[in-house]
Amino acid sequence: MPRFKIFALPILLFFFFACENRQPATTLEKLADGFCECTNSLAEINREVQNQSPDSTLAAENLERIAAEYENSKNCATTLVGQFGKLKTADFEKIKPYLKKKCPDRADNIDLLRELLGE
Repeated sequence: MPRFKIFALPILLFFFFACENRQPATTLEKLADGFCECTNSLAEINREVQNQSPDSTLAAENLERIAAEYENSKNCATTLVGQFGKLKTADFEKIKPYLKKKCPDRADNIDLLRELLGE
């Protein structure tokens, strides 16, 4: 029984300190994650539309789908802004590395980022 205690203590301490070294996500990381989540469906629809042939009947349908999903993205982003505040102009470049990890297809879309999260 005493041997068990001797071996258990270092293992418990290891797990305790291993978890302690984790850095909490920064506000920019959280905003990047949220932006990517909020715009996933919009990005998917845009990819679908780009792969379709230009057909006037589909174009009107696609435009409606994009507009509806853009509104959903705006509503989602409003929640992010409420939690973390608006993204300052100086932070647009700082957030890019986080966006490149989470949603690289949108990392350079500063206009959408500014519309949804910017000042």
